[in-house]
Amino acid sequence: MGIISLTMTKYSVLLFLLLLFFFVYSANTQTDTCKKSTVCEPLEYSTCFGISLTYSHTSLIFANDSRNQTEVHQKLRLWSGLQAVPSCWAVIRPLLCAVYMPRCNGSLVDVPSAEICMVTRGPCRIVDKTEGWPSFLKCDQDYYVPKCKEICG
Repeated sequence: MGIISLTMTKYSVLLFLLLLFFFVYSANTQTDTCKKSTVCEPLEYSTCFGISLTYSHTSLIFANDSRNQTEVHQKLRLWSGLQAVPSCWAVIRPLLCAVYMPRCNGSLVDVPSAEICMVTRGPCRIVDKTEGWPSFLKCDQDYYVPKCKEICG
């Protein structure tokens, strides 16, 4: 009986270690899919639509309509016209900040989540009816990854 108990304990420890490895690997895989390699640059503006940003670097990798942060700031001002549609404004601000001013650390930028993009489509139908979504704000872009948390602020 003692040998069987010892063998079961070894298998339990082995199973525990395998499960631990699986969970650590899964967490790292999720983290890796929510980051993209890029060049980071110091933030020139410390807020996005009045929300204080708690990070110091960003990247222009997603907003392909802007060559520098001054242009980003100008483009964000244009989008601020959607304040007249409160239901849209509430959901589009986090998307715009995640795309135009994403957090960047070292050489990794946080990617915007697919969910934060998709949630804007209903309340912001006016965008489709007027100018349409620019290509980099269309939710089918490969950098919109499901289940990634946004860092806003």
